[in-house]
Amino acid sequence: MCKRCVLIGLALLLFLVLSSVCASAAYRAGDVVYARYPQSGYNTNVGTDPSFVRWALKNPAGGIVFEEDHQLTYKRATGFLTWEWYDDYSIAVPGFPETGTWTLEGTLFSTFGPITGPEFDPYRQTVDVDSPDPLGNLFAPYYISIATGPLTGRFNLVIPVHPWLFVIVIVSLIVLFVVVKMIGSVGPAPSRAGKK
Repeated sequence: MCKRCVLIGLALLLFLVLSSVCASAAYRAGDVVYARYPQSGYNTNVGTDPSFVRWALKNPAGGIVFEEDHQLTYKRATGFLTWEWYDDYSIAVPGFPETGTWTLEGTLFSTFGPITGPEFDPYRQTVDVDSPDPLGNLFAPYYISIATGPLTGRFNLVIPVHPWLFVIVIVSLIVLFVVVKMIGSVGPAPSRAGKK
């Protein structure tokens, strides 16, 4: 292996390590955002039974990156048609996020008889997101969220790592295979001493 290739590889590794160590107050890809709704204590519903919180992670442009219906962390009946509740939630910042202010929004859905609908006062938490770490972006989750219509809501899927990581691994394996084949084919010429 040539010395230049080794030096370039070490320099790239050093760059990746240093870029992941840089301190920043902003969230980065893979960092977990924690939320509690309501922020302190419990909330009390009278007349409507709290069912779940619909959490939506929104990018700086306001587009929904991921949406999930989350069962309440705590719910207890405290009297006739009265409930006490709260919800704890966490979500990771996706890989290769847009830099800017992201919003985590939680909307309580309650049931009144056969009808389930949203409450009027959603919870909002904003976080500043920065994306300086190329290696961290690859190991951060990747969210797919598609609006499927007013009756069916949204289709959401979480891929634990960014799809580009799969591409990089496959290309690396192909290059490694080709290099091994090339090194294996280069060798001493076959001996013809025994042939007449």
